[in-house]
Amino acid sequence: MRVRIVACLSLLACSLCACSTTGDPRQGGLFGWNEGKTRARQAQMQRELEDAQQAVTTERDHAATLETTRETLTERSARARRQLDQLLAENQQLETQLRGLLQQRQLGTRELARLRDLLTDNQQTMQALRSGTAQAPDQSSDVTQQNRRLQREILDLLQR
Repeated sequence: MRVRIVACLSLLACSLCACSTTGDPRQGGLFGWNEGKTRARQAQMQRELEDAQQAVTTERDHAATLETTRETLTERSARARRQLDQLLAENQQLETQLRGLLQQRQLGTRELARLRDLLTDNQQTMQALRSGTAQAPDQSSDVTQQNRRLQREILDLLQR
């Protein structure tokens, strides 16, 4: 019986010596814990935390930059929209004036057809710009060109 107890104690002592130590208090049990490994593990976790905090700071800075850019672009877009609206209103006035002059003047069939084509083109351009389907990168310049064409035609008709 004594031999069995000694054998069991020897086996238990050998198995405890064979356990590896760890720095994780959740592993290793009573004899498997090592303070040096724990400190190294804590230092590693601290570096990972600092890296994660740095990444969050970087992302916040990037988000702030994007927000500033968005606000700037929104302001530019609103300004461009106001300018486009003014040009469209001017275009409408010019078209109305041209239509009135067409009714007052005696024009040849060819001249009348050309001016009607100009007015039709103007209507199509304005509809495309109002609906946002125009492909031009700078809509204001398209409206400005269209307004200049209408102004030339009006001046030409007024001089007759």
